[in-house]
Amino acid sequence: MTKITLSNLLPQQKVLYSVDPEGAVFVSIKPPGMEDEVIRSSHTSKRSYENAASGALLTHVDLNTRALWAEELWLTYNDANIEIQLDMGPDTDDILVNIDRPREKFTRTQFMQELGKLPSQVINEWHFNVLEVVPLWTSPF
Repeated sequence: MTKITLSNLLPQQKVLYSVDPEGAVFVSIKPPGMEDEVIRSSHTSKRSYENAASGALLTHVDLNTRALWAEELWLTYNDANIEIQLDMGPDTDDILVNIDRPREKFTRTQFMQELGKLPSQVINEWHFNVLEVVPLWTSPF
């Protein structure tokens, strides 16, 4: 009989130190299930084909990395405590980013709207944390 050992399937809490060195800003990342993998693969399987001069068929992968990352953040999102007020300068209103509730209280659209307001260094650190929880996603294919 073959024994299969599963890795930790519980959500893992990761601190976003770029936002708060004290550790109060965190994301809770859930490992993806099969349905999540199928949704993710729809972003990585967009291909186009072209005939080369030699007659060979060339394959191009049409991948928007930022869209893939946003989808990966949503697919693994369990909970977070991200409340950031961004000072946009003296002539503009501050932007409040509020990702601070469990996944079941967020729609995908609401999540993406709030995610779009985050500074890129926060998204980069968050995605790095996702890759620690889901190392198979380090390569998009």
